[in-house]
Amino acid sequence: AVELDQTRAELAEMDTELIAQAEVKVAMKSREELEAKLQALHHDALKRQDEFEGRMQALTAEASQHKDLMVAAKEEQGQAQSQLEALHAEMVDRTRELGEQAVELDQT
Repeated sequence: AVELDQTRAELAEMDTELIAQAEVKVAMKSREELEAKLQALHHDALKRQDEFEGRMQALTAEASQHKDLMVAAKEEQGQAQSQLEALHAEMVDRTRELGEQAVELDQT
């Protein structure tokens, strides 16, 4: 009976060790799966960050082009305004000259 109790105790101890080993294996597998998921998420995050940075560079370049176009348009607007003012001044001068010529013709 003592041997039987001792054998039962040894078997119970072996069962406990086997259960503990199985739990360790399950925990290690879960850890490996979690690490794989974490790596996949990290890879995805880096990919998205690269895409975001690419989009930001494209938007920055586009904004720079728009700024350049706006500067050029303002310059053209200034030139057109100057030409318009010059034409207006020329028209005023011609009108005055024609008025003077009309007065001269009336007097003759």
